[in-house]
Amino acid sequence: MPELPEVEALTRALRPWLEGRCLLSFEPRRGGLRRPFPAGAASLVVGRPIRRVWRRAKYLLFEFDGEPARPGRSGRGAPPSVAAGGRFPHRGGRIQLVFHLGMTGHLRVCPAPEPLDRHDHLVCSLVGGFHLRFNDPRRFGQVFLHCTTAAAPEAPELARLGPEPLDPAFTARVLRGRLAPRAGPVKTVLLDQAVVAGLGNIYATEALFVAGIHPVIPASRLTAEQVARLHRAIRAVLRRALAVGSTVPPEVPVPAADGVTSAADGVAPVIDGVTSAAEGPLPRAAYPAAAPGEMTPADVREETTFFPFPFLVYGRDGQPCRRCRAGTIERMVQAGRSTFFCPRCQPAPRQRGKSA
Repeated sequence: MPELPEVEALTRALRPWLEGRCLLSFEPRRGGLRRPFPAGAASLVVGRPIRRVWRRAKYLLFEFDGEPARPGRSGRGAPPSVAAGGRFPHRGGRIQLVFHLGMTGHLRVCPAPEPLDRHDHLVCSLVGGFHLRFNDPRRFGQVFLHCTTAAAPEAPELARLGPEPLDPAFTARVLRGRLAPRAGPVKTVLLDQAVVAGLGNIYATEALFVAGIHPVIPASRLTAEQVARLHRAIRAVLRRALAVGSTVPPEVPVPAADGVTSAADGVAPVIDGVTSAAEGPLPRAAYPAAAPGEMTPADVREETTFFPFPFLVYGRDGQPCRRCRAGTIERMVQAGRSTFFCPRCQPAPRQRGKSA
């Protein structure tokens, strides 16, 4: 499943294509996603300028202006018959078109003449003879609308989300407050989007390794020092992914227009697990170049990613640990998801009631 870094990279790649522009068509091609396409969506989104493209957790959002665009604005308008149709359902509100990529969903920009794929569920026409297509072979993705109001500024699915892990407001104290009431295994708790938004199986696994924390330790039993390490590790692993993979994904070409910013703008690089002097060093666990035949994020079909760096532990069961060189990476299943860890670098918790 695409996680925070993948959705963020896709968001940055799509902004130059969409912000300030209009969708010229909205054409659902087939059903079968987790929820039906919203009825009447075309009349609400076609011809309205897209005010903002952004990410929240693993969701990608397009926010539209409340009034249709005026026709004839040099590549940013819509046909008069489309632009004049429909009224905004809530005075002063905005329409948000929300995508969740599920397990295998992705958005791509391609020339309109390119043959349609059998898994293209949604096709939107863009200025200049391009299409924006939503493709999802396993059909776990979602596309839905939310019309904002003062009482509901965001969709219910987003209102339930926890804090963004790369937000400056996400501190170790905040993380400890979210973990302390939860007695479940820390790895499983981290996958709860109400605890930390956007973190998924791959990066939770990697962060626990970097922090030196065994995945089965109850979240409520983590010490303040362990939570501080985990906080730094989560941010380091996510920033590393963005730094390495912040170039535009190959299925979203850079539009030929002046003023297009780089997808890498604003991303702080991470080298060998160190984020910044302010956050301090983490246990050294470098991401080396992938060896021939070694699994990288791009090879993981069940856990779709864009980024060309090898994992520290994910998918490496039976292989030597990159940090201690003495341990062997092991695999176990937690809540139906694969977890990988080094038993030497991530010692198992002692069972209560047993002497050392």
